[in-house]
Amino acid sequence: MPSGTPSPDTVRLLRLTLTPGLGPILARRVLTHLDGADPDTLTIAALASIDGIGQRTARQIARGLRDAAPLVQEEIELASSLDVQLISQSDPDYPDLLRILPDAPLVISVRGHQCDPTLDTCWPVAIVGSR
Repeated sequence: MPSGTPSPDTVRLLRLTLTPGLGPILARRVLTHLDGADPDTLTIAALASIDGIGQRTARQIARGLRDAAPLVQEEIELASSLDVQLISQSDPDYPDLLRILPDAPLVISVRGHQCDPTLDTCWPVAIVGSR
């Protein structure tokens, strides 16, 4: 699985992933509220109106979204240097069994191949840990 430039949607989801105060569940609520719009369009008032996000957390998330923007490019460059592919939930390569979990990560890092086209088989192998 070659590393490459992540899709615009993966970049957007990576930015949410790198935002302090946003875990997978709150990030999904923010995504629903965004309805495809750019995270920069979110105001503190709009964030505070999302279930589970109050004024204090909204300010933290707004600041985090701004601060996460440059981190996204660093993460993409690091992944590329390590031959790692960033796959988001919007990507068809995102594992189906992971996608159905309510708190599944928005973006995962994958290195290597998960399918053998000569055998027409795929197998899940994972090493899970914090960054």
